[in-house]
Amino acid sequence: ATDSDPWTGSGDTYARKGVAYGAADLTQIFFGSGGGGQWNGNDPNPSDGGNGGGIIIVYANSIVASTDSFLSNGETTNGIQYGSYSYGSSGGAGGSIYLYATTIQGGVNFCRAIGGSGNHLPQRVGGDGGLGRIRLDYSTLTGTTTPSAGYTGSVP
Repeated sequence: ATDSDPWTGSGDTYARKGVAYGAADLTQIFFGSGGGGQWNGNDPNPSDGGNGGGIIIVYANSIVASTDSFLSNGETTNGIQYGSYSYGSSGGAGGSIYLYATTIQGGVNFCRAIGGSGNHLPQRVGGDGGLGRIRLDYSTLTGTTTPSAGYTGSVP
């Protein structure tokens, strides 16, 4: 995740980037956090940051998945505020994915929980959302995830 460019006017703070949080083993499971929006103090319509990713939990005997079968990505934002400088809003953080199956047969990036992009067009760019969390419990696994599974366990 990348930081937003700092705000340098009248004591306001800039849109913060999303960061990974919670436990890698998903003993506590969270939605991805939303990205920070912007408001210049005069505009009645502040710009929104991106929404965070959701939660996916699957318990099955077997999972067969292709590329992008399980997505819990943060939202990219186009939010922007104009003033003496323009400031971009930040993207949302990725959510959580937990798959439990004897066999998980997946393709390249069959699970993704990545952060959304901040608005990079204005003079002061918005930050990108942080990565989400992925846990896989299995006996047999093929395929890859982004980010890599933060925790893997075996199915009895």
